[in-house]
Amino acid sequence: MAKNKPTLPPRKWYSLQQAADKLSQIFNQTVTSGDLLHYANQGLLELSVRIDFERIDDDEFNFSIHNSNLNDVLDDIYDLDIHY
Repeated sequence: MAKNKPTLPPRKWYSLQQAADKLSQIFNQTVTSGDLLHYANQGLLELSVRIDFERIDDDEFNFSIHNSNLNDVLDDIYDLDIHY
């Protein structure tokens, strides 16, 4: 009698890098996290962000973005060299 091999349920979310890696495999071409942000900016892709928010007192709050190097990615993409 063959044993049923357990399977994992499908993922509900991917980090930006995991999504880029997954799409690179699917399309057999390199997709970067910067590409995903570009496509999202063009309205071709919807992104979501998990933010934990905590109220410390009446005028103090704390929030964090999980699994994120978003600031680094945004700096790489939107590094504008402005000259006056």
